[in-house]
Amino acid sequence: AAALGARVITTAGSPERAQRCLQLGAELAIDHRVDDVVGAVLAATDGRGVDLVLDVLGAGGLADNLAMLATGGRLVVIGLQRGARAEIDLGLLLARRLTLAGTTLRSRPAAEKAAIVAAVRANVWPMLDDGRVRPVVHARLPLDRAGDAHKMLESGAVFGKVLLVP
Repeated sequence: AAALGARVITTAGSPERAQRCLQLGAELAIDHRVDDVVGAVLAATDGRGVDLVLDVLGAGGLADNLAMLATGGRLVVIGLQRGARAEIDLGLLLARRLTLAGTTLRSRPAAEKAAIVAAVRANVWPMLDDGRVRPVVHARLPLDRAGDAHKMLESGAVFGKVLLVP
């Protein structure tokens, strides 16, 4: 998003992870374990809020994510790490003209997936080629160490992707 000119505000679970997010191009990285995320976002946007939240938490982060949206903002749920069911104040959506959407690749038809892949090739690959976007790889392991890769992921200490290679 930063490579496309967006202001990026993110959350992280430690000061070290927040620092890594800043190094990767985030303008602000908030330690969600100790900081008031909504307050920090509103302070960083002069009380306006943000236009877009990409949410991997789901139900566990819904209220805060809606609270930090600007009028007319969009919340897109892309994961359910903290639950799939939540109660929502529909009056808030109406009054602030908020949009709540969910998306995943899994449920899309093959033709849609192919179109998304083509768009990524056309729009993202050039940024990978010229270095504007860099993949974050935590570890590369041989395929026969897939069990170790799972243990790494379960530990919560991974920052980036764990790749299994032949």
